[in-house]
Amino acid sequence: MLRQTALQAGYEEGIKAGRNDRSRGERFDFENESAYKDATKGYNTRLGDKAIYQRYFRAGFENGYRAGWNGY
Repeated sequence: MLRQTALQAGYEEGIKAGRNDRSRGERFDFENESAYKDATKGYNTRLGDKAIYQRYFRAGFENGYRAGWNGY
């Protein structure tokens, strides 16, 4: 549950950020996004360990950002 929730939330946020950066002509830089840094969107204590959630969120975010940047 934690893993899937974090990956999905990260991917959704990442794809938006990637599309936005690309449309604004900004460089490819997902690590500088506040959502990536915080990595807590969608987190709830019932999911479990916050640090593990953040790790999966960031993995999902990176994949989503790359997809958004590439026009998906």
